[in-house]
Amino acid sequence: MPLIAYSPTLGYGWQSTTSVDSRDRTDVSSIVGPLREDLHKSTGASGAYDSRFLVDLPNGAYNVTVYIGDGDHALTNQYVDAQGLNVVGPVNTTSCATGVSTCSQSFTFPVSVTSGQLNLRFYTTNSTSVYYGYIAVEGIDIVATQ
Repeated sequence: MPLIAYSPTLGYGWQSTTSVDSRDRTDVSSIVGPLREDLHKSTGASGAYDSRFLVDLPNGAYNVTVYIGDGDHALTNQYVDAQGLNVVGPVNTTSCATGVSTCSQSFTFPVSVTSGQLNLRFYTTNSTSVYYGYIAVEGIDIVATQ
């Protein structure tokens, strides 16, 4: 899953790819499925475990689902903000080896877009370790409700 920086031409992408990395976890594919085995993670390379994903959308109401987790590692204190408001967190996920039902979790929430752009912030307050202090994003679904 390639990292894509936001551009107006594409209309979506990470605000900055400086502190975002990608992983392919084929070893957990049979547990979480092929669409959720890959992930992007906020690595803390810039000193913060904080990344934003932007999507250009017509103004309106949407249901957004985010998929969080890394099948290989337990992660703690993961959060998601949408349009500046906290909508998910704190979330703790396990490795698939220790907790199949909690190694990858999905959360759906309503969002109102009024500026022509959806702004999703993914972050963690657990910044004590570069390796285990990240947030893992496996996917994002966006569905208009109007």
